[in-house]
Amino acid sequence: MYFRRVEIAAVKPTLDQYIVALLYDYDCVVVPQLGGFVANYRPARIDTGRGLAHPPGKDIRFNRNLTKNDGLLASACADANGWSFEEANSFVREAVESYLTKLEGGEKVKLKKIGLLYIDEHKNLRFTPDAAQNVLKEAWGFETFLLPEKIERTVPVVPAPADRQHPKPEKEHEAKVVPMPPRHSAKPAEEKPAAKSGHTRGIYRVAAATLLPFIGLSLYMGIQTGFRSPSQFSAADLLPFAETMRTERMYSPVGAAEFAEVDRKKNYERKFPERSGAFTFSFSENKADTTGVWINLRKVRDAELRLTTDEAERTPAADLRYHIISGCFGEAANADKHVKSLRKSGFSASVLDVHKGLHRVAAESFSNYSTATDRLETLRNDGTMPTAWILKKQMNR
Repeated sequence: MYFRRVEIAAVKPTLDQYIVALLYDYDCVVVPQLGGFVANYRPARIDTGRGLAHPPGKDIRFNRNLTKNDGLLASACADANGWSFEEANSFVREAVESYLTKLEGGEKVKLKKIGLLYIDEHKNLRFTPDAAQNVLKEAWGFETFLLPEKIERTVPVVPAPADRQHPKPEKEHEAKVVPMPPRHSAKPAEEKPAAKSGHTRGIYRVAAATLLPFIGLSLYMGIQTGFRSPSQFSAADLLPFAETMRTERMYSPVGAAEFAEVDRKKNYERKFPERSGAFTFSFSENKADTTGVWINLRKVRDAELRLTTDEAERTPAADLRYHIISGCFGEAANADKHVKSLRKSGFSASVLDVHKGLHRVAAESFSNYSTATDRLETLRNDGTMPTAWILKKQMNR
C-alpha cells in the first residue's frame, strides 16, 4: 500500500480516503469507536432482466461490533503523512468524534467512495454502500456493459412441388356440392362392401401364430403347478419328466439362550458414553464381539488445530506470505504473552515483525490466500478472533 504524500499534504486529509485505500488491500478495516468496514468478494454476474453484465467486485458491509483498535488505520495515516503513531491515533479519534456528533444530531455522514452512515427511526446505526465503487484490484478498469440482443436465425420455407399441393377452395364457407342420383331411379344403388385386402389377412395370421404358443405355455404351466401362486413352486416343477420334489419351509424357534445373548449385548452398548461410537466386529475371528472401540468426538477440534500447525511447520518459511494478525502491541512483553496464550490453544503463533513501534502477532501463516481467508472466516464466526485480519508479507524466517 502506497500513498502519495505530496498530494495529501496539499489538501487537508480526510479519514474516508485512507479507509477506501485500505479496502483495496484488506478485507476488513476497523475504525475505532465507530465500527468495521468488511469487504466480501462478489463474482461476476449477469442481470438477464435488464440485459446487463456486471464485473466481479467486493461488497462493502458495516459491522458495528468491530470497534477495537488494531492499529491498521492509524499506521496507514502515519505512513502517508509522516506522523508518529500517537499523532495518527489523535487524527483518527478527532474524525470519529466529528462523525458521531453529526449522527447524534440527525445528520447523515457521507464517506466518499464507501457509502452513507445514518441513524434510522429505531435509533439504529445503518450503512448504505456506494454501488458505483469497486474496491477489487483484479477488476480495475472493468465496467458494467449492455449485453447484445439475441440473434434469431430465419429458415426459408421451400414450397412443395406443384403436384403435391392440394388446391384450396376459393372461399372457406362454401359448401361442397354432392351430385344427386338421377330422377328416374327409385333409390340409389347399394354400395357393395369392399373386399378385405391381402395385407389385412396377413396381419391376422402373424398375430395368431404369435399368441397361440404363449397361450399354450400358460396352460401347461398352470396344469403342471396345479395353478398355484409363483411363490409356492420352483423352476423344477416345470420340468415335464422330473420327479416332483416338495420343499417344506423350515422354522426353528430362537431359544432362551439366544435371547439372553441379545439382551447382554444391548446392555453392554448402553454403557458407552455419549458422543462416542462402538465398532463390534472382530476381523480375526470373523464374527461380532463385544470388545469395541471408543471414539471421543470432543477431540476433533484439537485434532484440526494440530493439523493446521503441522501443515505450517511442513511448509517452507519463504512460502508463508499470508498471515492472520490477531493483535498489535506496543510492548514486546505483551506480545510475547499473547503468543504464549495462542500456543497453549494450539496455534502456531509468533511475533511477525515490528511496524511503526507495534509488535504484530501472527496466529497462523499460510502459503495460499484461499486457505487463509477460509481460516480467518472460521476464527471470526466462532468468536475465537473476531478482530483478526490478514497481512500479506513475504517472510524469510
